[in-house]
Amino acid sequence: MERLYPRSMETLPIILEAVAAFCAGHGAAGDSTFVISFAVEEIFTNMVKYNPLGPDNVSLTLMSKGNDLVVTLEDEQDHMFDPTTSPDPEFEKSLSERRPGGLGLFLIKKMVRKVEYRREGRRNTITLTHPLE
Repeated sequence: MERLYPRSMETLPIILEAVAAFCAGHGAAGDSTFVISFAVEEIFTNMVKYNPLGPDNVSLTLMSKGNDLVVTLEDEQDHMFDPTTSPDPEFEKSLSERRPGGLGLFLIKKMVRKVEYRREGRRNTITLTHPLE
């Protein structure tokens, strides 16, 4: 399933419904559905929040490949958005000493089996792969 979604936080519930329906239709376990939903929410939110003047739509592709669920989010941006190289939160520091942000991307990298990034021209492509079960 490939679909374009408006670049808006109001779209997020619709996207999460589509993810849940796709997962259910492909026999994904509840834990896998939670992980993928969390990852899609975090990536989409970052695409909207940090590229508010980008094109009107963000592309979401969901597919099953063997025993895996493969999710791809694509966005056109002036800058790279590579979650694979985002710094980990500075857990050793107190909250007042930490720079804000980064926890969601850190959790995605820990929870999802594989996170891949590709940039072609101005297009950022983030692919998440996670077992259906």
